[in-house]
Amino acid sequence: MAQSMSTKLCNDLLTVGSLKAIFNAAADTELRIYSGTVPTGANEAAGTKIATVLGPSAAYLSFASTASAGVLAKESGTWQDPSAVGGVASYYRLVQHADTDALDTTTYQRIQGTIGVGGADMNVGTTTIVASAAFTVNTFTQSIFPS
Repeated sequence: MAQSMSTKLCNDLLTVGSLKAIFNAAADTELRIYSGTVPTGANEAAGTKIATVLGPSAAYLSFASTASAGVLAKESGTWQDPSAVGGVASYYRLVQHADTDALDTTTYQRIQGTIGVGGADMNVGTTTIVASAAFTVNTFTQSIFPS
């Protein structure tokens, strides 16, 4: 399953502007990791949250100042959940802190993608997240490729 964007995010990209402006530190952005069956799209309710990744010093996430070749990378610094709930990761969502993880098409801006050891939207060394241990994201990019 490929990445999906919520209806709200698509509408805002078309009317408000940039992905960076929507998902930057001022927007209280988090990267949430979930276990279980991947929802059919980003509008759907989320499953069991097993980690909430924040930026350096528990601040919200932020991205580099500019994109290159259709790719926007995370800003320098550690993205981490210092004490994850734990479980087997199957998908992620990039969301704002206020997102309730409920079914929604009008309120929440979300990007959802799969997690795996290879061939996923987000590739990790292992999909097993240890309970009460730190889960760190060393690199993260969001892509929108021109045709």
